[in-house]
Amino acid sequence: MPAPSGRVLKTHVRLLLREVSLEDIPSRLLEFPPAKLVGPLAAELCNPDPRVRWKAVIVLGKVTARWADEDPDAAREVIRRFMWNLNDESGGIGWGAAEAMGAALAEHPVLAREYAPILLSYINEKGNFLDHPVLLRGAVWAVGFLARSRPELLQDAPALLIPLLDSEDMETKGSAAWALQPFSSPEADSRLRSLVDIDEEIPLFNGREIRQTSVGLLAQQGLHRNSVEGVPDGERTGLPGGDSSADDDSHSCRTVAPIR
Repeated sequence: MPAPSGRVLKTHVRLLLREVSLEDIPSRLLEFPPAKLVGPLAAELCNPDPRVRWKAVIVLGKVTARWADEDPDAAREVIRRFMWNLNDESGGIGWGAAEAMGAALAEHPVLAREYAPILLSYINEKGNFLDHPVLLRGAVWAVGFLARSRPELLQDAPALLIPLLDSEDMETKGSAAWALQPFSSPEADSRLRSLVDIDEEIPLFNGREIRQTSVGLLAQQGLHRNSVEGVPDGERTGLPGGDSSADDDSHSCRTVAPIR
Protein backbone atom coordinates (compact mmCIF):
# COMPACT_ATOMS: atom_id res chain seq x y z
CA MET A 1 0.00 0.00 0.00
CA PRO A 2 1.55 3.34 -1.02
CA ALA A 3 2.28 5.89 1.67
CA PRO A 4 -0.36 8.62 1.86
CA SER A 5 0.49 12.09 0.65
CA GLY A 6 1.30 14.78 3.17
CA ARG A 7 -2.13 16.38 2.81
CA VAL A 8 -3.93 13.04 3.20
CA LEU A 9 -1.89 12.13 6.28
CA LYS A 10 -2.51 15.55 7.81
CA THR A 11 -6.24 15.07 7.36
CA HIS A 12 -6.03 11.55 8.79
CA VAL A 13 -4.14 12.76 11.87
CA ARG A 14 -6.62 15.57 12.48
CA LEU A 15 -9.53 13.15 12.20
CA LEU A 16 -7.93 10.77 14.71
CA LEU A 17 -7.35 13.61 17.15
CA ARG A 18 -10.99 14.65 16.83
CA GLU A 19 -12.69 11.27 16.88
CA VAL A 20 -10.47 8.66 18.60
CA SER A 21 -9.69 8.28 22.30
CA LEU A 22 -6.32 9.51 23.46
CA GLU A 23 -5.33 6.03 24.58
CA ASP A 24 -6.02 4.52 21.14
CA ILE A 25 -4.40 7.10 18.87
CA PRO A 26 -0.73 6.02 19.22
CA SER A 27 -1.44 2.46 18.08
CA ARG A 28 -3.37 3.81 15.11
CA LEU A 29 -0.28 5.73 14.02
CA LEU A 30 2.31 2.97 14.34
CA GLU A 31 2.17 2.22 10.61
CA PHE A 32 3.49 5.70 9.83
CA PRO A 33 7.12 6.75 10.37
CA PRO A 34 7.67 9.46 12.99
CA ALA A 35 9.25 11.71 10.36
CA LYS A 36 5.88 11.87 8.59
CA LEU A 37 3.85 12.45 11.74
CA VAL A 38 5.68 15.25 13.53
CA GLY A 39 4.54 17.97 11.11
CA PRO A 40 0.81 17.08 11.09
CA LEU A 41 0.77 16.70 14.87
CA ALA A 42 2.68 19.95 15.46
CA ALA A 43 0.16 21.77 13.26
CA GLU A 44 -2.60 20.77 15.70
CA LEU A 45 -0.88 22.47 18.63
CA CYS A 46 -2.69 25.59 17.45
CA ASN A 47 -6.09 23.92 17.07
CA PRO A 48 -8.81 26.04 18.70
CA ASP A 49 -10.44 22.94 20.20
CA PRO A 50 -8.59 22.28 23.48
CA ARG A 51 -9.40 18.57 23.34
CA VAL A 52 -7.69 18.24 19.96
CA ARG A 53 -4.82 20.45 21.06
CA TRP A 54 -4.04 18.43 24.20
CA LYS A 55 -4.28 15.15 22.35
CA ALA A 56 -1.75 16.54 19.88
CA VAL A 57 0.57 17.45 22.76
CA ILE A 58 0.52 13.95 24.24
CA VAL A 59 0.68 12.06 20.96
CA LEU A 60 3.46 14.28 19.60
CA GLY A 61 5.43 13.51 22.75
CA LYS A 62 4.97 9.78 22.18
CA VAL A 63 5.88 10.01 18.50
CA THR A 64 9.00 12.03 19.30
CA ALA A 65 10.02 9.41 21.87
CA ARG A 66 9.48 6.64 19.31
CA TRP A 67 11.68 8.56 16.89
CA ALA A 68 14.33 8.93 19.60
CA ASP A 69 14.52 5.14 19.82
CA GLU A 70 15.03 4.90 16.06
CA ASP A 71 17.08 8.02 15.38
CA PRO A 72 18.12 10.03 18.47
CA ASP A 73 19.53 12.94 16.48
CA ALA A 74 16.30 13.36 14.54
CA ALA A 75 14.34 13.45 17.79
CA ARG A 76 16.76 16.01 19.20
CA GLU A 77 16.04 18.15 16.17
CA VAL A 78 12.33 18.03 17.03
CA ILE A 79 13.11 19.21 20.57
CA ARG A 80 15.30 21.98 19.16
CA ARG A 81 12.42 23.00 16.92
CA PHE A 82 10.24 23.40 20.00
CA MET A 83 12.99 25.48 21.58
CA TRP A 84 13.32 27.66 18.50
CA ASN A 85 9.57 28.29 18.46
CA LEU A 86 9.85 29.59 22.03
CA ASN A 87 12.70 31.91 21.07
CA ASP A 88 11.90 35.56 20.38
CA GLU A 89 14.08 35.37 17.30
CA SER A 90 11.78 32.81 15.69
CA GLY A 91 9.39 35.60 14.75
CA GLY A 92 6.35 33.63 15.88
CA ILE A 93 4.61 32.50 19.03
CA GLY A 94 5.33 28.95 20.12
CA TRP A 95 1.83 27.85 21.02
CA GLY A 96 2.02 24.38 22.54
CA ALA A 97 5.79 24.05 22.08
CA ALA A 98 6.65 23.88 25.78
CA GLU A 99 3.83 21.43 26.46
CA ALA A 100 4.91 19.14 23.61
CA MET A 101 8.51 19.36 24.79
CA GLY A 102 7.47 18.34 28.29
CA ALA A 103 5.40 15.45 26.96
CA ALA A 104 8.33 14.17 24.88
CA LEU A 105 10.77 14.38 27.80
CA ALA A 106 8.30 12.52 30.02
CA GLU A 107 8.28 9.69 27.48
CA HIS A 108 12.02 9.28 26.89
CA PRO A 109 14.77 9.15 29.54
CA VAL A 110 17.62 10.24 27.26
CA LEU A 111 15.77 13.30 26.00
CA ALA A 112 14.71 14.09 29.55
CA ARG A 113 18.27 14.04 30.88
CA GLU A 114 19.50 16.24 28.06
CA TYR A 115 16.73 18.82 27.92
CA ALA A 116 15.12 19.02 31.37
CA PRO A 117 17.42 21.91 32.38
CA ILE A 118 16.34 23.87 29.31
CA LEU A 119 12.68 23.24 30.08
CA LEU A 120 13.26 24.57 33.59
CA SER A 121 14.93 27.66 32.17
CA TYR A 122 11.59 28.78 30.71
CA ILE A 123 10.20 29.38 34.21
CA ASN A 124 13.45 30.83 35.57
CA GLU A 125 13.53 34.63 35.67
CA LYS A 126 17.31 34.43 35.41
CA GLY A 127 17.10 32.04 32.47
CA ASN A 128 14.93 31.94 29.36
CA PHE A 129 11.83 33.12 31.20
CA LEU A 130 8.72 33.24 29.03
CA ASP A 131 7.03 36.60 29.50
CA HIS A 132 3.91 35.74 27.54
CA PRO A 133 1.38 34.41 30.08
CA VAL A 134 0.05 31.66 27.80
CA LEU A 135 3.55 30.41 26.99
CA LEU A 136 4.56 30.62 30.65
CA ARG A 137 1.53 28.56 31.67
CA GLY A 138 2.52 26.00 29.05
CA ALA A 139 6.03 25.76 30.46
CA VAL A 140 4.71 25.43 34.01
CA TRP A 141 2.41 22.62 32.89
CA ALA A 142 5.30 20.92 31.08
CA VAL A 143 7.46 21.00 34.21
CA GLY A 144 4.61 19.58 36.28
CA PHE A 145 3.92 16.85 33.75
CA LEU A 146 7.56 15.83 33.55
CA ALA A 147 7.80 15.90 37.34
CA ARG A 148 5.20 13.15 37.56
CA SER A 149 7.57 10.70 35.90
CA ARG A 150 11.09 12.11 36.38
CA PRO A 151 11.16 14.40 39.46
CA GLU A 152 14.82 13.59 40.07
CA LEU A 153 15.72 15.66 37.00
CA LEU A 154 13.87 18.72 38.33
CA GLN A 155 15.44 19.35 41.71
CA ASP A 156 15.40 23.10 41.12
CA ALA A 157 11.75 23.18 40.12
CA PRO A 158 10.19 24.00 43.52
CA ALA A 159 12.32 27.12 43.94
CA LEU A 160 11.27 28.29 40.48
CA LEU A 161 7.59 27.40 40.85
CA ILE A 162 7.01 28.91 44.29
CA PRO A 163 7.26 32.56 43.09
CA LEU A 164 4.66 31.78 40.42
CA LEU A 165 2.13 31.07 43.18
CA ASP A 166 2.04 34.86 43.58
CA SER A 167 1.11 35.42 39.93
CA GLU A 168 -1.87 37.68 39.29
CA ASP A 169 -2.82 35.33 36.47
CA MET A 170 -5.03 32.73 38.12
CA GLU A 171 -4.22 30.00 35.59
CA THR A 172 -0.50 30.46 36.17
CA LYS A 173 -1.06 30.39 39.94
CA GLY A 174 -3.13 27.21 39.74
CA SER A 175 -0.81 25.53 37.25
CA ALA A 176 2.14 26.22 39.55
CA ALA A 177 0.26 24.64 42.46
CA TRP A 178 -0.42 21.57 40.32
CA ALA A 179 3.20 21.41 39.14
CA LEU A 180 4.41 21.46 42.75
CA GLN A 181 2.35 18.43 43.78
CA PRO A 182 5.03 15.76 43.13
CA PHE A 183 7.63 17.58 45.22
CA SER A 184 8.24 17.55 48.95
CA SER A 185 9.14 21.10 49.94
CA PRO A 186 8.40 22.76 53.31
CA GLU A 187 8.59 26.19 51.68
CA ALA A 188 6.14 25.14 48.99
CA ASP A 189 3.78 23.69 51.60
CA SER A 190 3.81 26.98 53.48
CA ARG A 191 2.86 28.90 50.34
CA LEU A 192 0.26 26.35 49.26
CA ARG A 193 -1.53 26.69 52.61
CA SER A 194 -2.12 30.34 51.81
CA LEU A 195 -4.00 29.37 48.64
CA VAL A 196 -6.41 26.71 49.91
CA ASP A 197 -9.31 29.15 50.30
CA ILE A 198 -9.17 30.42 46.70
CA ASP A 199 -12.39 29.30 45.02
CA GLU A 200 -11.65 30.63 41.55
CA GLU A 201 -11.55 27.82 39.02
CA ILE A 202 -9.25 27.21 36.09
CA PRO A 203 -9.23 24.61 33.30
CA LEU A 204 -6.39 22.12 33.79
CA PHE A 205 -5.35 19.15 31.67
CA ASN A 206 -4.09 16.39 33.97
CA GLY A 207 -2.77 14.06 31.28
CA ARG A 208 -6.12 12.37 30.75
CA GLU A 209 -8.83 15.00 30.74
CA ILE A 210 -9.46 18.71 31.04
CA ARG A 211 -10.89 19.57 34.41
CA GLN A 212 -12.39 22.75 35.80
CA THR A 213 -10.62 22.88 39.14
CA SER A 214 -10.34 25.46 41.90
CA VAL A 215 -6.94 26.86 42.73
CA GLY A 216 -7.65 26.04 46.37
CA LEU A 217 -8.20 22.38 45.57
CA LEU A 218 -4.94 22.21 43.62
CA ALA A 219 -3.17 23.67 46.65
CA GLN A 220 -4.85 21.12 48.95
CA GLN A 221 -3.76 18.29 46.66
CA GLY A 222 -0.19 19.50 46.92
CA LEU A 223 -0.43 19.40 50.70
CA HIS A 224 -1.76 15.82 50.54
CA ARG A 225 0.53 14.63 47.78
CA ASN A 226 0.87 11.14 49.20
CA SER A 227 -2.85 10.37 49.18
CA VAL A 228 -4.83 8.95 46.26
CA GLU A 229 -7.04 12.00 46.32
CA GLY A 230 -4.08 14.37 46.29
CA VAL A 231 -2.40 12.89 43.25
CA PRO A 232 -4.88 10.73 41.31
CA ASP A 233 -3.64 7.38 40.07
CA GLY A 234 -1.92 7.78 36.72
CA GLU A 235 -0.74 11.35 37.16
CA ARG A 236 2.60 10.36 38.69
CA THR A 237 3.42 8.27 35.63
CA GLY A 238 3.44 11.23 33.27
CA LEU A 239 1.24 9.15 30.97
CA PRO A 240 -2.42 9.48 30.05
CA GLY A 241 -4.84 6.70 30.71
CA GLY A 242 -4.70 6.35 34.51
CA ASP A 243 -7.72 4.92 36.29
CA SER A 244 -10.01 7.89 36.72
CA SER A 245 -11.99 5.94 39.34
CA ALA A 246 -9.14 6.69 41.74
CA ASP A 247 -10.07 10.37 41.68
CA ASP A 248 -12.13 11.22 44.73
CA ASP A 249 -12.35 14.97 44.20
CA SER A 250 -15.43 15.05 41.99
CA HIS A 251 -17.11 17.36 44.48
CA SER A 252 -14.59 20.07 43.62
CA CYS A 253 -13.40 19.13 40.11
CA ARG A 254 -15.68 19.15 37.12
CA THR A 255 -14.65 17.32 33.98
CA VAL A 256 -15.04 19.90 31.25
CA ALA A 257 -13.78 17.92 28.29
CA PRO A 258 -12.79 14.27 28.56
CA ILE A 259 -10.02 13.59 26.09
CA ARG A 260 -11.83 10.87 24.16
